[in-house]
Amino acid sequence: MNKKLLFAMQHQIKEEYLNAFAYLDMANQVMKMGYFGYAKWLFSQYREEIDHAEKTIDFLMNRHAEIDVRSLRINFSFETYTNPLEVAKAAFKNECLVTSLISKTYEIAAEVKDFQAVDLYDWFIAEQTEEEKSTRQLVKRLTNSNNWVMIDQELGKRDFNDEK
Repeated sequence: MNKKLLFAMQHQIKEEYLNAFAYLDMANQVMKMGYFGYAKWLFSQYREEIDHAEKTIDFLMNRHAEIDVRSLRINFSFETYTNPLEVAKAAFKNECLVTSLISKTYEIAAEVKDFQAVDLYDWFIAEQTEEEKSTRQLVKRLTNSNNWVMIDQELGKRDFNDEK
């Protein structure tokens, strides 16, 4: 496997884990605020990010690519949020960052003509389109609503297992 592509994919794995931990922290914080449905939604996001990292790891292992696990050291800095809207804005910002990294990795895969990786990243690009859409919509809903409790209840209906 091309070393430049392997390095980019390993960086992507690290960022997926970082984003997962960010969602887990956000879930904990909104739970402390009393928004249990939103916490459940954020925990589902956490699980999705873990799945994304594992999808890439599985891809690399199937290609017999050597993964530098030590390069995946996670230095996580915690943010403090005072309300659900701040959390939604941070989630959207995180998803935009992940999208930019996925796009860069896709470009490298196309450049080195690794069409198996291109195929994988086609899936990731479609997934990120949905992730950005859902977090953008949540920011908009929380911005335009005075009834965060109703939104919290709706978010609590999400079932991660139904999405797999």
